[in-house]
Amino acid sequence: MKKKYVTTAVVAVACFSLMVGCSTKSGSSNETNKSSTDEKIHVTTTFYPMYEFTKQVAGDKADVELLIPSTVEPHDWEPSPKDMKNIQQSDVVVYNSPYMETWEPSIEKSINGEGPTFVKASTGIELINGIEDEEEKGKQAHAYDPHVWLSPVLAQKEIENIAEAFEKAD
Repeated sequence: MKKKYVTTAVVAVACFSLMVGCSTKSGSSNETNKSSTDEKIHVTTTFYPMYEFTKQVAGDKADVELLIPSTVEPHDWEPSPKDMKNIQQSDVVVYNSPYMETWEPSIEKSINGEGPTFVKASTGIELINGIEDEEEKGKQAHAYDPHVWLSPVLAQKEIENIAEAFEKAD
């Protein structure tokens, strides 16, 4: 079991390193009309894996913030008014999926295209069916299992999606 975690960590670090080298361009402005190529974009990420993937992809080109504290269960978290303000002031918001961050669709809808670019990191990943065990349903039941970042292959796809979103914004 320990070997599996070490292998996963090594693959994830290798993916991060590859994506950092391929993810940024210089000399052009992004969709938010930054006046200087030295100005960093403000990126808000939902929970720690999205934060780490985004930091590795963005390098020094963005200020990346973590929205959900590490001491809070992401499934149970709801944004406060202060969090909403932070989201609205961001250039980009990176999240895993509406099955993980169940509050995201309503926020994106309420902003109505007037705020940040929302990046669904799990785009293109087919989610497997969620929990079927009656005993587990009351805890973190989902129609689909959103924990895709736990697979090195699927984590790499999420990193690619984040990098593509930054490339479009650039």
